[in-house]
Amino acid sequence: MYVFIVSRNARPLLRRVLWQVQREEAKRICSDPRTASASYMLCWTSDPGTAGKDWTWVADNGMHDQVLRDLGIVPDCEMERV
Repeated sequence: MYVFIVSRNARPLLRRVLWQVQREEAKRICSDPRTASASYMLCWTSDPGTAGKDWTWVADNGMHDQVLRDLGIVPDCEMERV
């Protein structure tokens, strides 16, 4: 599963993938009220398409560190923080 960011009116239209996690972890992350806002939301998919064509990695800025800690989730894969 890939957790990706959806932003209002964001360009480019590529999905911006934040983490790769297990299916149940993705469900827990995306069901947590702390991962949504008026400007963006986190979503998950098992079929993100092709890297570079349909999606791109974005660096985790640590915004959801507490959510991940509270849920006991360590992403399988993520882009390094900047």
